[in-house]
Amino acid sequence: MHTTAVLARWAKRKFGPQIFETLRAFDPRVFAFTDDEYSWWAVRDGVGVQFRITESTVNEGVDEGINPDVVMTKDGGQILGQIAPYNYTPRVWTNDPEEIKERMERVLAGLSDWIAEQK
Repeated sequence: MHTTAVLARWAKRKFGPQIFETLRAFDPRVFAFTDDEYSWWAVRDGVGVQFRITESTVNEGVDEGINPDVVMTKDGGQILGQIAPYNYTPRVWTNDPEEIKERMERVLAGLSDWIAEQK
């Protein structure tokens, strides 16, 4: 079994470049942050897009895995959209690398579609 921190680092290494390039399609100025979790931001015309690799240890204090999460917000905090597989269900966290890969690919595809609709 992988620990949440190890999985998050693996996901950042494996998917970070693709996340970065996907967000660059929204705005070429992408900001990467590493605090408690890994996240990337892009902002254009008062709309922000944040892609995070969320960790169960940070969010719930248990070592159950990670999940990708994308939130699109307008200035002032209005949520325009969110993509978070299995959010608010018992399946939200996974420590299975194949499941993580599948979720990341689905979230990136959904984000790409959303970005294309904004043009």
